[in-house]
Amino acid sequence: MSSYNRRSSSKLGWTPQWFGVPEFGEDLQDSIKDFQGKYPDLKIDGMCGPVTFRRVKLERDSEDIGPASGDKILLGGKLLPIPWDNVVVPREDGALTLSKGFRKRKDRYINMVITHWDVCTSAKKCRNVLAAKGISTHFCIDWDGTIYQFIDAMHEGWHSGVGKINRQSIGIDLNNPVYTKYNKVLVKRGQPERPVISGYSINGWKPKEFLGFHQVQIDAYIALLAGLNEHLPDLNLVPTGDLGNPKVIKTIPLVKAASEGGVMHHAHVKKRKWDTAGVDIAACCEAAKGLDVLCCT
Repeated sequence: MSSYNRRSSSKLGWTPQWFGVPEFGEDLQDSIKDFQGKYPDLKIDGMCGPVTFRRVKLERDSEDIGPASGDKILLGGKLLPIPWDNVVVPREDGALTLSKGFRKRKDRYINMVITHWDVCTSAKKCRNVLAAKGISTHFCIDWDGTIYQFIDAMHEGWHSGVGKINRQSIGIDLNNPVYTKYNKVLVKRGQPERPVISGYSINGWKPKEFLGFHQVQIDAYIALLAGLNEHLPDLNLVPTGDLGNPKVIKTIPLVKAASEGGVMHHAHVKKRKWDTAGVDIAACCEAAKGLDVLCCT
């Protein structure tokens, strides 16, 4: 099947990203089967022949998903604006997408954002790690501020380690390998050196120096929060669990987190986690409130 799809791709002009995966292989075949299963007239064989190609092209044309990154995110199958012009959504050329490790949903109650770091050297590495583990997050903000959307924001991502939290949250990863030894590696790869930060307390534990975030990542995160807040009626831009000191993070009761919602670190809902120390969530929420999401649409 893989060799057939390669020949078909070359002949017809489609790419694996059209089906939400980055490359040829078993994941592509499974994704094609999922797509074919939506239509009773398509044979479910995992091969993109002329009939399947015409159907997926028609979908892409009707959804206005083009070849370049833009300023929209995918929510419930619709492209909706955010105030950031470097977003790559699923099925776009150059996309980093996941085909497994989440539950597909047409609609769900979403009242919180859980913020993570990926402990990887790039968003592409993050996507590969998630795929290997069979889990997911909705967005990953790469080192250069590119927002990669791995799955539709309406789908239930498996990112927090807590089922109830997953069901009503959006997962956002910020690319950061965390450990200071990686700064030399990143610079050799052409990335700018990351700031080294310290002085944090996470559930009483005080980690030593670790890598922080580039300002462009924080700016992208703020823009993404603003967009999500605009399009999710039950989400409030409040820093749930905020203690008034961005360097002090403590886990809060899951009942409180689930009922109040808001924007949180992973450490707020999972005690053994400490991501994403270095992101001032309260300040980011305030900044996001000041952005006009629809000003340029």
